Amino acid sequence: MHALLYLWDLGDRFDAEALRRRAIERGPAFERLPGLVSKTFVLDEEGRRFGGFYIWRNPEDADRFLDSDLFASSVASMGAPRVQRFEIPAFVGPAADAMVLPPKRLSFNHAMIYARDVDRSLAFYSGRLGFELIERDDGYARLTAPGGGSTLAIHLAEADRELPRSEGIRLYFEIEEIDRLCDRLAEAGIAFLQPPKEMPWGWRHAYLKDPDGHEISIYRAGEGRFKATSR
Repeated sequence: MHALLYLWDLGDRFDAEALRRRAIERGPAFERLPGLVSKTFVLDEEGRRFGGFYIWRNPEDADRFLDSDLFASSVASMGAPRVQRFEIPAFVGPAADAMVLPPKRLSFNHAMIYARDVDRSLAFYSGRLGFELIERDDGYARLTAPGGGSTLAIHLAEADRELPRSEGIRLYFEIEEIDRLCDRLAEAGIAFLQPPKEMPWGWRHAYLKDPDGHEISIYRAGEGRFKATSR
């Protein structure tokens, strides 16, 4: 992997609040950069500096970014930054497995669902929930979640295969702005078993079904995701 750090020494032009807003507003533009593992906006009030720290899968991806219109727009508005590049010989910590392919330890990769009509399921998961298509073949499709690295596969069900009629399995998708997403789904005609609701264990859940009856929960747990819940 490869690291890239760039910093602007802003001096009298430094405005901490404006730079914090800039980071929030520009953040989404970096989410789908090819080869980008992560980007962190950095701000140093004492030194009056602002910039970004990137981790890339390889140096070529960093080169493409430095030649991109996105980077050029930052240079046009703030001037040329100081750029430093580093090799990453090892990466450790709780997030390491998510940044190394394949992961060093056992990791959940994807769920596969069976559908009567793959195109109909694609219209739901891609068109409504925002999953991005990785590959599409006859009777099969694989998608990646709009946030994070999880994937979902859709497989055409055999004619004699019985699809679920109970709560045997439920798929959970987490998003911060759960109410906004559920409002959009409702406006598109998606019926909910339960609209967003605060549950006794402290999470906010909505429940619905996909076109083949697979149960889904869209929820928000926040910092409580990896903590025990009081049920």
